[in-house]
Amino acid sequence: TLERLLVLDRSPRSLNDLGLLLSDQAEFAAADTLLSEAVATAPLDQRGLYQANRALNLRRQWRDADAQALLQAALRDIDAYNGPMTGPCNLARSRAVVLLQMSRLAERQGSLVQALAHAQAAQDAAARAIELVPPYATPAERQWAAADLANAQRREVHVHIQSQQSARAEQALQRWQATAERHQLGATTRAHQ
Repeated sequence: TLERLLVLDRSPRSLNDLGLLLSDQAEFAAADTLLSEAVATAPLDQRGLYQANRALNLRRQWRDADAQALLQAALRDIDAYNGPMTGPCNLARSRAVVLLQMSRLAERQGSLVQALAHAQAAQDAAARAIELVPPYATPAERQWAAADLANAQRREVHVHIQSQQSARAEQALQRWQATAERHQLGATTRAHQ
């Protein structure tokens, strides 16, 4: 079935989605093949989105050093990018999802202060992406940017819980819930970790 799907659509988004599905099933090598192709074929201003998912696949294999190196390179590429834009919010979204993965890695390494800093920086980038969503964007495109913000807020909740900062976790949870309601995000975004 996978091969048939790829014959019909080898877009970066499809390669990414199928790569993540394989990663969810612990088929990491096959996932990396698809995720790498998604990165290679994506418009340059969107590559950070796909690099973050490649890093997620590496993180799931406990290859944290490789994931960290990939994420740091992605941030450098985002910072240095000055080429054509396929969408005004792509770089901000890329930054948000890269920082979100960096937060997860920092937490695993026991650096909750750094995990929180990355989660908050991801929120800033996601909020910027929402501001940059053009008026002609589809509802799905608007929700992707909003989901990035909600995911970064959820990450902050998780870090505060790990730090035993219940009052701050509650405040972050309220912001997360408000974002989910304001942008009419589905139950998966509201409750999935």
